[in-house]
Amino acid sequence: MNRRGIALFVVVVIVALLALAGYAFVALTSSELNTARQHGRDIQIQYAVQSGISLVEVTAMQSELERRRLGGTYDNPRLFCAASLSDNPLDGQSQTHLTIVAPHIENGRFAGIRYGLVNESAKLHLAKVLEWENAAPGNGVKALQRLPGMTVQIAEAILDWIDADNRQRTSGAEAAYYTRQRLPYRPRNAVPATLEEFLLVRGVTRQLMFGNDENFNFVNDSYETFSTPQNSGESSAVAWSHLLTVVGAERDANPEGRVRIDLNESNLEFLHSQLKSRVNAEVADFVIWYRQYGAMTPQEDDASSTSSTTVTPPSNRRSRSARTNPQRTSQTNRTRNSAAKPKPDFQTPARFRFETPLDIVNISVSIPAASTNSATTLSTSPPPSTSATDSEITTPATAEVPANQAIESPLIVNASSLNSTLLTYLDEVSTSSGTTIIGRININEAPFEVVAAIPGLPQNAARQIVDRRERPANGMRDVYRHPTWLLAFDVIDLATLKTIWQDITCGGDVFRAQIVSFYEDTGTFSRVETAIDATVYPPQQVEHRDLSSYGIGFHDRVLFGNTPRLENNAFRTDGGLMQPTAPTLADTLGAPGSIADMNGASNLTDQLITPYSQTLPQESFPPLPQEPSFQPQLFQPSADSSAVPPLEIPPE
Repeated sequence: MNRRGIALFVVVVIVALLALAGYAFVALTSSELNTARQHGRDIQIQYAVQSGISLVEVTAMQSELERRRLGGTYDNPRLFCAASLSDNPLDGQSQTHLTIVAPHIENGRFAGIRYGLVNESAKLHLAKVLEWENAAPGNGVKALQRLPGMTVQIAEAILDWIDADNRQRTSGAEAAYYTRQRLPYRPRNAVPATLEEFLLVRGVTRQLMFGNDENFNFVNDSYETFSTPQNSGESSAVAWSHLLTVVGAERDANPEGRVRIDLNESNLEFLHSQLKSRVNAEVADFVIWYRQYGAMTPQEDDASSTSSTTVTPPSNRRSRSARTNPQRTSQTNRTRNSAAKPKPDFQTPARFRFETPLDIVNISVSIPAASTNSATTLSTSPPPSTSATDSEITTPATAEVPANQAIESPLIVNASSLNSTLLTYLDEVSTSSGTTIIGRININEAPFEVVAAIPGLPQNAARQIVDRRERPANGMRDVYRHPTWLLAFDVIDLATLKTIWQDITCGGDVFRAQIVSFYEDTGTFSRVETAIDATVYPPQQVEHRDLSSYGIGFHDRVLFGNTPRLENNAFRTDGGLMQPTAPTLADTLGAPGSIADMNGASNLTDQLITPYSQTLPQESFPPLPQEPSFQPQLFQPSADSSAVPPLEIPPE
């Protein structure tokens, strides 16, 4: 047998096997290295999301004044768009960024995306709806019917789910209905902790609650269902999850974070000292008089205005024309009285309470004689150096001041002016001794459907509110920091504002955010939605939802804030990066991996909606303060605010 060349063959095989083993070893090592590196990136991206949550918490815990200095929470690209978390990335890795996005809603539809937080006070709180229903049956149902697709049957079923009793409304559903289901359960009979629980309520569907937006990116992508929501009549109607809340609340604090003064404080002397130091002495005096004597009735005011009794000192003599004008006589008396106001007597007990801080606006208080340190005798004889003429008053030598003294309120407001003292007064006072107010609606941010749901507010006024308000921003005028701007712009009258005062606000301290953390190549990402309650210290995360399984959701131009602005129907072509501006609906289409991106276009791309953007101030904002500007111990949750009873499962 010829064995020539066998050695060479064996050597070749051995070398090949060694090469193959070496290649396998290198491939395995490289794969493990890439796996370890990717695992490290995954860990980093999770920590980046936690950094975003911390950013929301730190921003939310600031006072209203500090938030405005930072640029606000509604649309603030400087703070919330493509924030870099690694200035010096290791091993040549790309930088880690996070972007916080929120929907911009106009006319009941998504009109684009903004870089900011969602104020939960801009939604309809179901606890407030139940309060309206208990106060006047039918008001809660009418409020819920303002939502798209809501019917009387569903509204009453929702109220049956959250009310404390087991009495079924005419078209509602109680335990008798739910216990007959294939998997029986009972209604909570309290406001639940999340909106998802309402999917258990009869008639509530996922489409009504969350809409067609299956990946939660505030856009109906081309691959998502475009079926019309039940009874809504519009395929693009905003889902209930953007209009309802169960966590909306606000701190009862002034813009600097200090707890407000309780106008119904039983210690009048202490109340007076607080008001005097934080508002002014004139308002402090009037508040005490109102607590003691109440407002003058229209009959008392008319009697005071037409009284012809008081006599003025010689220096205040008036002519015949003034004497024949009762209205002018009254004005003279009130002016004279305001210059001779008595001091509050703290020994007189308080007999009246404030329903709203507006109770002392545009009113008068009648002070009894006992509080004016007895009647005062004035001489009306002319001085020796003067002689009386027919234009002077001829009366007896002395006369007494009327027994009751009418004091006009220092807080005056009408359709043409807004007393600046009133804004300071509203900053500092409250009618509650608590530190948290639940359920009031922020009229500066709430969609029309939510504003129109407020009982007692005319529908034309609701439309005017939405049309005439300023969009929340760093440069918002001070007049908009309280709902009294409705009076300044003649939207409603004072009586209507008093009626709805306990239901409206211009603040809010519970915020929802959708946070996207990603590397520059967007290959590794994480997306979460969270709700932060800043009415307590430290702020608490009351909701958390991981959205990473739904994809990144947004185009990289949206995440980096490089979306071109539509100007004169043309994009900028100067080659430079745009300043961060909020993208339009069309710019969010075509996210990587979506059908819209693969097809290169979407049937919604042509329906470009005007972009929402704001002029960014040129100055740099100060860094976030390390300590909260309000007293931590002052803000504690009420005993029953977080107690949510569990669902009851009936025994078999």
